[in-house]
Parts: sequence; C-alpha cells; structure tokens
Amino acid sequence: MTDNQGRGIALSDFKVVFNINWFNDKLSRVATVTIYNLSVETNNRIMGKEFANIKILAGYSGLAPQPGSNSGVIRDVELSQDIPVDEENFGVIYNGEIRYTATGRPNGNNPQENMTTRYITIQAVDGHKALLFSTVHKTLAAGYKPEDLYSLALDNYQPFGITHGIAPKMPLIKFPRGRAIYCKTDKLMDNIAQRLAASWQIVDNKITMVPDDCYVYQAIELNSQTGLIGSPQQTLGAGINVRCLINPNIRVNGLIEINQAAITRALYEKDHSQDVKNLEGPIVDEFEDGNWVPQDKIGDKAEEERKKKEKDKKKKDQPPPIVYPASIAADGVYVVQSITYNGDTRGTNWYMDLMCIASGSAKLLDSMQTNQKLVDAIDKRDGTL
Repeated sequence: MTDNQGRGIALSDFKVVFNINWFNDKLSRVATVTIYNLSVETNNRIMGKEFANIKILAGYSGLAPQPGSNSGVIRDVELSQDIPVDEENFGVIYNGEIRYTATGRPNGNNPQENMTTRYITIQAVDGHKALLFSTVHKTLAAGYKPEDLYSLALDNYQPFGITHGIAPKMPLIKFPRGRAIYCKTDKLMDNIAQRLAASWQIVDNKITMVPDDCYVYQAIELNSQTGLIGSPQQTLGAGINVRCLINPNIRVNGLIEINQAAITRALYEKDHSQDVKNLEGPIVDEFEDGNWVPQDKIGDKAEEERKKKEKDKKKKDQPPPIVYPASIAADGVYVVQSITYNGDTRGTNWYMDLMCIASGSAKLLDSMQTNQKLVDAIDKRDGTL
C-alpha cells in the first residue's frame, strides 16, 4: 500500500485474503482485501487514511527450471515489478484506489479462526476518481480528427494519474465542422469506443481500448501442467468457464488455449426446459467463422418459417429466443472476457475463474492499423462523429 507520494508498506508476510472482479467493460475493477493480525500501529495507519492506493502482486512459478534461467528458484520480488520477468508467472494483478476500510474480529463461524484474531478489510476501485470526476469542456475547430478526441480525453484523465495504454490507431479523417464538447470524460470515451466498435476501460491506471474483433495478448496454453484446474465448462449462451492457478500473463482481452476435448459440454437443466421444448430439431455443431456453433438443425423450409416468426415481434404468443450452448473454438483458442481472482496466502485458494468466448476470426490488435469500422461509421454520418 502506498500514499499519494508513492511511499508505502509491503504486507506480504501476513495472512492476506483477496477477491478481485475484472469484466470487459468500463466499470472499475473492484478488489476486496482482508489482512490478518497487523499491529495496532499499522492497523491505525491504514484506518487513518494514510494510504491511498493498493497494489497486489501474485502468481506462481508453474514452469520447470531451465538451464541458465531463474524459473523455479525462490527469490525476492521488487514491488516495482509490474510484469512477469524471467519466464515467471508472477506480476501485478491489481492496482487501485482505496475507497473503504473496516476492522474487526471473526464471528466464530470459521473453525480455523479464533477470537484473538484481528483483521482489517480494504475495498479498492481501479480508476474510480477519474471516472467520477473527470469532465471535458472544450471547443474543437473544424478539421479536427478522431485522434484529437482521444487525446482530449487523455489530457483530462492525466491529472488523475491515468495514462495511455492500448488503443488502435485512429483513421486520418478530418471533420468538416467544429464541435463544442461539454460532458464527463467517460461519455466522450464511450462515444469514441462505440464508433470503433470497441470496449474500453481503465486498467492499472492506463486506458485500454480494444475493438470487439481483436485481442491484445498472445495465447497462454492451459493444461494440467500449466495451472488448469478441473475441466473447462461450456455454458448456455455465456461462453466457456475455466478455472486455473493465478497467472498475471492471462488478462481480459487476451487469449488462452485449451484442449477442446477436455471441455465438459453444457446440458439443459430444468431452468431451461422450455428451450428444449422450443427446439425444432437436434442440436448439432455448425462450423462458422472459425468456431463450432451449436444450433438445432432443421429443414430449410422450417428454418425460413422460424425466422419469419422471430421477426414478427408483435405476436404475444411468440416463444422467447432459444438459448444455445456457447460456441466451441475449432482451434481451442478463446478470448478472455472476465476474470475473478481468489487468493489466500495461508490457505488453499489461489485461482482465477475465467469466462471466455471462442476467438473465431479475432485478430491481434495492430496499433498501426486503421480501424475501417470507424471510417465507415463516419462516412455514413456525413463526416460527424
């Protein structure tokens, strides 16, 4: 934990339990961290609002030692180490602002805890102040470009410690009319992201903007030797759920690679019994855009009839849309859409739950490549964004 000047303390030697939620949207990542048996002095310093930020570094070796490599060797890690080094799966998984602290004692429900134990719980949010308080009030002259809008948003975020992270290159288009902008900065970023067909968020105090058909990190292979826990689970319409040991190399909008034969297929439970009744044929996997997409296979005539019914939304007796099992990637590569971290430095919890979707034709984000979707959107709107 650090104060606003960067001075702080490390608490890795204590029992620390943490939970972090990270989703692929602009909403801030939220971390709940509980630290046990701190001294009264340290406890009071945290409760007294001396510290403003919290950084969590986690991971595991997970690799066999190689000649000339530090992999598999126990060693100290610098607090400034933000990314994995020396082939180690260890680095920063969270960096956020402390928003709330509370202290107390166990309630007796956990037999592993005794009443002499004291704890302090910290709740933190990533980029919270910037999202709440940053505003834009600026007039742009005719001839401004999409990049000027992004730079304007970035300039307004910088006083809050937010800097540029990842973004596609903006098209070199000049707008024929001037524009007066007065809004919250996140609304301006929403506008830019919408025209890019992208999502954006603040991660580790950096702006990250990724088009929907792109990813930003190369695939991390997951199996029983590299941290995969149990079998990946196919869901009904909500991607593939994967659990693995904490690995900071795995990030939202990055890729993982798993053996598709190891995936446990989804079944229609009683909550989805109506979906089974609405099926007009057996579900089979159809190959589309690099993925195996489950759908009920019926005749062409019946398919046309169903599409006609789906378009007629005025019919009150029209059944709700059928929820199909999530698509399976033909090459076993998936894009990570959300991560939930759970860790306990003195317990057995040390894993991350991933929700992933099949990558299909998604491509690695090239910051030097103009986003054609934005060009098309601007053309359709007569040169306005």
